Amino acid sequence: MDARVTKQRLATLLSYDWFKIIGAIAAAVTALIVFFTVISTRPTVAQKYDIYSYGGLIPATESDRLPDRLKERFSYQVLSVRSNNFQSGVLGDQAFIARRGVLEGSAMFVSAYSAEEDTPSPFEQVCAMGFSDSENRVKIFYDIPVLLQDARRYLAGYFGEDLNASDPDEAAVRQSFAEITAGDKRFKTDAQKEAGFALERERVIALRENYLRTQEAFDKGGLSLKYYRPEAEGEGCPVGISLGKLSRLRNLFYYRDSAGEEATTEVTLLLFDNNEDYEHTKYEGFALICYLLDTYEPSYS
Repeated sequence: MDARVTKQRLATLLSYDWFKIIGAIAAAVTALIVFFTVISTRPTVAQKYDIYSYGGLIPATESDRLPDRLKERFSYQVLSVRSNNFQSGVLGDQAFIARRGVLEGSAMFVSAYSAEEDTPSPFEQVCAMGFSDSENRVKIFYDIPVLLQDARRYLAGYFGEDLNASDPDEAAVRQSFAEITAGDKRFKTDAQKEAGFALERERVIALRENYLRTQEAFDKGGLSLKYYRPEAEGEGCPVGISLGKLSRLRNLFYYRDSAGEEATTEVTLLLFDNNEDYEHTKYEGFALICYLLDTYEPSYS
């Protein structure tokens, strides 16, 4: 039997069976895509860091680069960093509520400026959408002093009550690594687990530094608390971090005041409480805060 491949036979095959060849190629590509999708690590809610801006804030020249720069600051547990801008109004509010309905969002920049005294600022509007309870606590954003207290207690489990140990407790690091990475496809073999343990150690060391720097910035006045007061009486809830003393912040976000001038004194940062099943990733916001302190020059006067 003559089974030689000739130009004529090849031309005949392509003339009559080209659609079968294309179909086979498409099926093979689809199978490969499905295969790699199944075996790849999919970020959980806790492993995504989505940064929002809302309510009249105008993204400036450095806003597009923020996700890439933050990715270098976050721990190995953050696999995805994204940003999104929502404008005040029905469509913006609906989009924001839809995102929060599936627990998307980790931090939000928002303006606390209102041109009219009787008109709620965007900060007040978004806090009102945060479902305040009878004690004026906003349920979807962290109470910042409580978050700082929780972080100190958390770090004490690694570095002692005074946080002065030169190295974190190895047993505590191994335990937290096991809890965080249970089911994580990145850490299957013994070699991968040892490499992951080193990353976990780096995470808690960086967290101590970021926590201490954040606390120092509050103590010295470079950062201050922003309170949400839905009622005329009462102190309200300290859910906001005022960034008004960051002198170069207009390179990231700004708003326009009643005179049409660029302003940043009322730019406020909120950190979402996403109720993670474990607490190890809820402190990544301190890395964001320290990035802002490093980049936008806080004034301590």
